[in-house]
Amino acid sequence: MNRTDFEFFLQTQEKKHVIFDFDETITKLLVDWSYWRNDMRKKIIEINYQVEKEHYSGNELVPVALEILDSAKKHAELYIWSSNDKRTIEPIVKELNVDTLFDKIVSRNDVTYIKPNPNGFDLI
Repeated sequence: MNRTDFEFFLQTQEKKHVIFDFDETITKLLVDWSYWRNDMRKKIIEINYQVEKEHYSGNELVPVALEILDSAKKHAELYIWSSNDKRTIEPIVKELNVDTLFDKIVSRNDVTYIKPNPNGFDLI
């Protein structure tokens, strides 16, 4: 959109307030965020795991889950893609005796961005 189009849009739509993003709209900040992203990801994973660990009080198997898993395994490879920590998931799937049904478990530990980001699909 050029300046003329933008002015026309503002006038015809009678806009009285306009909000602009800063980075990559007004200017492009040249910041290397890679170290921060990696450090923060590790910290967030640990914080989430501590919450799951400290507040976990058990689990309730969804009644139809075993039937669906058994049926699905006859026809396809099965995966878990979860925003939970792998250290929470793995003992529970073993306890439920369904760990051998899954070809791969993708958890928050494995992805850079959790759901709804599609990053987990890349790992599956």
